[in-house]
Amino acid sequence: MRSRTKQSLDRERIERIVADAFGAGITVLKVRELTDGMFNGVWQLDLDVPGAPRGPVDDRTRPPDSVILKVAPPARLPLLTYEHRILRTEVLFLRSAAGLVPVPRVLHVGHDHPAVGTDVLLTSVLPGTAWSQMRDRLPQEENRRLRHDLGRLAARLHTLRGEFFGYPQPGAGLQRASWPETYLAMFETLLADADRFGVAFPLSHECLRDLVRSHVPALAEVTTACLVHADLWEGNVFVESGPDGPRITGIIDGERALWGDPAGELSTVMLGRGVDAGDPFLDGYREAGGDLGPEESLRLRVALYDLYLSMVIKVEAVPRGFTGPWHDSNQRFFAEIGEKALGILTG
Repeated sequence: MRSRTKQSLDRERIERIVADAFGAGITVLKVRELTDGMFNGVWQLDLDVPGAPRGPVDDRTRPPDSVILKVAPPARLPLLTYEHRILRTEVLFLRSAAGLVPVPRVLHVGHDHPAVGTDVLLTSVLPGTAWSQMRDRLPQEENRRLRHDLGRLAARLHTLRGEFFGYPQPGAGLQRASWPETYLAMFETLLADADRFGVAFPLSHECLRDLVRSHVPALAEVTTACLVHADLWEGNVFVESGPDGPRITGIIDGERALWGDPAGELSTVMLGRGVDAGDPFLDGYREAGGDLGPEESLRLRVALYDLYLSMVIKVEAVPRGFTGPWHDSNQRFFAEIGEKALGILTG
């Protein structure tokens, strides 16, 4: 997917990043841009590491023969407020989650790299492929087992606790002491972003504010800040087939992670289905010790998060310059999610 946020890099700049990360003796053999993502520029690089055998790497002090390069958007490009330096949030996510859930290994981080003028990240390559690309080829029972396993992984992730609520990068200005305060700050900031980019919603800002404020007390149930991936749809879950069926090999794209309500994960896991009691994700989550809080507030909380997500999708399309049939379909899909959330919140 093309986006204004994705930098275009020539081979010379990519080689400079690799040399700064691993040393001048490393040769870039092959460069392949990965276009599925919609924010950072991403490439898979095949490397020639002198004196190293090809294949799996046991020595964690040298680079593997294939790596992923991520480059943040151009420094002066207008972005949503919460997106401030979120490639650094991805680094925090990967380092925090390592050992609890399978994630790529951080190999190198470059802040404001001179070759590109912004942040760069090099990670290991996960085995397998995105679950979204395999789902339709898998039997229903295997997809359900994978959702169960994803629930277990999410429960492990949510054992990580933060010292505040909100987005990790302080420059975004979205850190608060309580979850209700944080959600209101996130919501108000998103309304301001909508004004900045000339985006209108079906309801006025004042109507949306009144509706949200009337349900904020439900968020007071959340008193512990958990690390929430916040983009846990099947495109960010890697799966590999094996003799015992497909298994999850890792989770990617943690740049939107925040410290918040673990139930916030349901917005991108369920994608408009709210709290689907029959979904194996919830079974796996609870079997692994996960707790989403009181049932009576859960439905309202998830509706608030679905509303926020649908609004983010509408606003972000402007600075990213999305157009075309895919964009139109995506906007309709998330508009429906927003309408369902509004239906729940208005009773």
